Amino acid sequence: MIAVQQQTEESAACDRILVVDGTRATRRILTALLARKLENVDVFTASTASEARDLLEQYHFDFLTTSAELPDSSGLALVEYVRALPEYTSTPAIIVSGDTACESGKTYRSNGTTGFFNKAEGFKRLIDYVRWVFEERSKMQNRVLCATYDSANRFGGSWQLLARCQFNLLQTCQYQDLIDTVRASFKSNGEVLDMLVVETDAGQLPRAIDLIARIRHDLHLPPNVLPALAVLREPIYDEATALLLDAGFNDCVSLPSTDALVSARIRSLATISQQQRRLSAA
Repeated sequence: MIAVQQQTEESAACDRILVVDGTRATRRILTALLARKLENVDVFTASTASEARDLLEQYHFDFLTTSAELPDSSGLALVEYVRALPEYTSTPAIIVSGDTACESGKTYRSNGTTGFFNKAEGFKRLIDYVRWVFEERSKMQNRVLCATYDSANRFGGSWQLLARCQFNLLQTCQYQDLIDTVRASFKSNGEVLDMLVVETDAGQLPRAIDLIARIRHDLHLPPNVLPALAVLREPIYDEATALLLDAGFNDCVSLPSTDALVSARIRSLATISQQQRRLSAA
């Protein structure tokens, strides 16, 4: 059964947490502990993935936790569903599981899960973990979307580099989904992108140039509104770099490169769009 807190003007400003678990006792315990340990939150619960999807249509949530197995689905499938929604590309989502094998951890991370927790460690440790992830969320900045042509390795390459640099990395998308993903982000009521990272190599150069040209002209997003960095998976000739810059990229960097260098380039570019939004709002 779906449990919904009574909404008031005060609670409407609270952060909302969605707890999805098939066990009634677990939902009750987590709700009580979260409300006690976290300030200014509303906790909603659902017993199935279907109930969770209904709630996601009615409310916007700032955090999601789900058990690995649900009566009608899996926690992985639910997170994948959530990540496909434009307004939830950066929402923290954790899976609570008794299986902490290395392969499972890789699977969780590859589908966009923020983290996973071994339920054998107990409720108190779980709440501490949720609180840590939830509070770290407020420190995140530089919302970055990563686009790749390599569907077989969507969470390798630039994605791993960005994750190591601790950016607020939004869902990685493939080239064919990039325009729709960017359009949805700027149309949503949530926080828009700070910048875009596009992977390319010599063979994909024409596609990368076409994509950035469409973003600049079709979506009317100039370089100061949505800065874009081209990450070249291999050293590339100077003429290609000039083509990328002329097409609308703000900057280019070739791999291999140090995390510090790429991080500095991205933070610098993200600042451009943040300053532009401040000026527009003034």
